[in-house]
Amino acid sequence: MILCLVCCQKVLIADSIGSMKLLFSFVLLACAAPQLRAEEFVFKGGTQSEGKVLSFEKGDFNLLINDKKEKKAGIQIQSISWGEAGVPITPTSGELKDQLITLEKFEGGKFFIKLQDGTSKELTSMSLGRIVFGSGEKISYASKGGEKFEIAKALEPGAVTVFDFYADWCGPCLKLAPALEELIKNSDGVVLKKVNIVNWDSPVAKQYGLKSIPAIRIYGADGKEIYNGGGNLAAIEQVIKKHSK
Repeated sequence: MILCLVCCQKVLIADSIGSMKLLFSFVLLACAAPQLRAEEFVFKGGTQSEGKVLSFEKGDFNLLINDKKEKKAGIQIQSISWGEAGVPITPTSGELKDQLITLEKFEGGKFFIKLQDGTSKELTSMSLGRIVFGSGEKISYASKGGEKFEIAKALEPGAVTVFDFYADWCGPCLKLAPALEELIKNSDGVVLKKVNIVNWDSPVAKQYGLKSIPAIRIYGADGKEIYNGGGNLAAIEQVIKKHSK
């Protein structure tokens, strides 16, 4: 039996008749869901609050305020601030469908955005279409059964997003998981997206050309990749501390 203490690699062994077998280890993972840092809302009449914007569709915002989901019409909201850096999102409909843009604020019924080339624009709510901002969860799944997913669409807007590629048979993944999850829970503005590859032949394993796990990819709040490597917890922690708020 072969033990891999650093990662689980795609190991092939030929037997006497030339057949190939895969060697695996075992891992068990768990999730939790604390809330991310808040955004600032000002409602008509001057009432202020903090929370998360989960989605926007047909003129309505779906918000998470005090751990409760609320639906507010755009006309009820005076302004929403996503801070100086803004929040990167990808509209799923409208004239900017599937384009990565940065939302800076919502005010007076308009979204103030910045395109990838740095151009600033004002858009009405109808022209921007549907937007899914994020789950509001610290730990969630990007792929639970080996299915494909697009990293650009799975990024948590305005947060550092950590993708943990693992499998239920990977011993090193089992060793990394609790420490990694604890690090994420205690880091402001950072989320963890788990990717269960299931096996080496799964669509997601082939999509990202994985040769070993755990494999960690980290993206900054601006959507740019800032780490692509193995399960070196010290290195991961250093990157998170440098780029989180």
